[in-house]
Amino acid sequence: MNFIVHPLSKKDLEKIDAYLSLFGFDKKKDTIWSTRIEKRVLVYLVNKKNPFLIEKDGLLLPFIEHAKKTEEICSQMWIDDGAKERVAQGADLMAPGVVRLKEKQNNVVLIEALDNSVVAIGLLENDFKEKIADGHGKVAQNLHHRNDRLYKLIQQI
Repeated sequence: MNFIVHPLSKKDLEKIDAYLSLFGFDKKKDTIWSTRIEKRVLVYLVNKKNPFLIEKDGLLLPFIEHAKKTEEICSQMWIDDGAKERVAQGADLMAPGVVRLKEKQNNVVLIEALDNSVVAIGLLENDFKEKIADGHGKVAQNLHHRNDRLYKLIQQI
């Protein structure tokens, strides 16, 4: 599959500015490009080849391979081994699987295994705290994981 890449405008660069320093972007030697891989999905690339950020339906998500670099701005949720396999296959995260939470202002959450590996990237539900306290209900929607459609498309870039 051939993807067309475009350089980012200053306005687009401002939109992702919070992420650029996290990924070690050097404004003097690196360039940021984007490519549309689905109707509502853009992938941001450093120097036309290294995917680092996904924009899905207007929401910015780190590419799972580089998600650990965004711990400074993304919430983190650790899950038990029972939830790990289901979430890794695309299931949404349910309250019983949550072991620990480190909340940031960003509702994008890195869903991590107990060994600190990122299993998925999700979006916290509005009432996730109550659901965790109650011990039942969906706490995060699974938006991106290894071997999902986005991951496979990005590997082709």
